[in-house]
Amino acid sequence: FMSLPYSILPEGVRLSVLLTPKASRDGVGGVEKIGSAFRLRAKVRALPEKGLANKALIKLIARWLDVPKSDIEVISGAQSRYKVLLIFGDRSVLLEKLQTLLEA
Repeated sequence: FMSLPYSILPEGVRLSVLLTPKASRDGVGGVEKIGSAFRLRAKVRALPEKGLANKALIKLIARWLDVPKSDIEVISGAQSRYKVLLIFGDRSVLLEKLQTLLEA
């Protein structure tokens, strides 16, 4: 049983992320346990300044989940490596995509 870095909200899915900026390439890694929380590992080439890494993360996750960038919002951790994203949309569709991608 793998613990999951996401939870369901009425308006969509909440996704916890550990972001590594200034990486050699953009990409989504696996899931990492940090303390008692599970987070999705993500890397972006962008620098962690002026919101650039957050924008790059939103773009990366939008592409990864095949959802519009406008459906993703950083709801906490804007200045931190530990971020929480809110992905608006049909929860069952989002959950199916997340499960499929995380099992791959």
